[in-house]
Amino acid sequence: MATLILGMARSGRALARLLQARGRAVVLADERLAAGDLPDDLRGLPFHGGPFAADWLQGVTRLAVSPGVLPDAPAPRAARAAGIPVSGELEEAFALAGAPVLAVTGTNGKSTTTTLLGLLLESQGWLAPAGGNLGRPFSELVLAEPDADFYVLEVSSFQAETFARFRPHAAALLNLTPDHLDRYGDAERYYAAKLRLFERLAADDWLVLPAGGGLDARLGGCPARRLRFEPCGGAGAGGGPASDAGATAAAGGDAGADGAGLRGGAIVLRRAGRETPLLPAADLRLVGRHNLANALAALACALPFLRDEAALAGVLRAFPGLPHRMEPLGRCGVLDCYNDSKATNVEATLASLGGLAGPLLLIAGGRDKGGDFDLLARELPQVRLAYGIGEAGPSVVLAFGPRGRLAGDLAAALRAALDEGRDGERLVLSPACASFDQYRDFEARGDAFRRLVREAVP
Repeated sequence: MATLILGMARSGRALARLLQARGRAVVLADERLAAGDLPDDLRGLPFHGGPFAADWLQGVTRLAVSPGVLPDAPAPRAARAAGIPVSGELEEAFALAGAPVLAVTGTNGKSTTTTLLGLLLESQGWLAPAGGNLGRPFSELVLAEPDADFYVLEVSSFQAETFARFRPHAAALLNLTPDHLDRYGDAERYYAAKLRLFERLAADDWLVLPAGGGLDARLGGCPARRLRFEPCGGAGAGGGPASDAGATAAAGGDAGADGAGLRGGAIVLRRAGRETPLLPAADLRLVGRHNLANALAALACALPFLRDEAALAGVLRAFPGLPHRMEPLGRCGVLDCYNDSKATNVEATLASLGGLAGPLLLIAGGRDKGGDFDLLARELPQVRLAYGIGEAGPSVVLAFGPRGRLAGDLAAALRAALDEGRDGERLVLSPACASFDQYRDFEARGDAFRRLVREAVP
């Protein structure tokens, strides 16, 4: 009896290799690829291509679907009707992992927090490879790093949809705002998918939440021990002084709560009633108050596993952030340019730009995922000009009114910004949309912008 793996992108290939290495029978399938498109090491395995057919499920005991496969697609629908469990790559790899999982989810900030958490743990002497929705699939980590002390995973809502056994030892919920409405139809269905990550947490596990209790009601029945991080609603970091953002006497904002937060402009840990200052928040290389919140979330998640608090400051000072996430591109003409292509929804763009002083020039647009561009224009008065690109470009321009300029594509937007920009202004590509109208993914879009900026520099 075999596991049918539907979707032969990176995670599907990684799962096939892991299951093979553990002596499991696998059958591969992809509705858009042919057998000849598979990597050499997988070409000898049974393969189904083209539209789904019922005979794909013959001899199959589990169906593991790619995150891109819709829950009501023909294959998972037929599997459920036949009593065959529908799973995913994270779920299957979890059953074969020999170390605890520390998981990070939320609408925005997952990749930065996950990467930084892995680095913080490694500064403590732990082997803690990071991956999941970020970079390396979980299956690849389990196969390549069998001696890991922890696996640090970014978890998306698409991946969490199929969870039934997945249980992290610590799990962080960074934030929760509407996204992927093109898949879920409404925000509550999206939230429900996200929250599946926390359903199996037990009393000896850890739950990391923003201070202030705004998300507690959604996880009120979770028995895990709580840690808090300051959400930094009014703090700045990276290029500007940080404030306490209204923090109470407790680091993390909740009186008596263990976690990470701000005190007098310094990042502090709070554990068992003791506060430990680590470094001034202004020393972070990360740009933006949202990235300060990500750093505090990573610290809170690492807190139960710390061995040497003094080693944390060096990691925080050195970490430059990830590509396509408020990535500094340097000076172009009179403008300081930033690549924030990973901001694929309105809330991500608000988080990136909300803490930056103006005036700013914004490039936004792409494939609309149901975002509220009127909210974007209303909440970002520091945007002097907004250049609309892609399918949603006209909607962006309409929302920004007299501040809006229809550019169409990145090259035209950059040319217009260089013509209209003023000395010292920031130009930020922060699209608030998916990239698929013009680019294969947000990385390709950010790479294109980086290249355009580089080529425009005299």
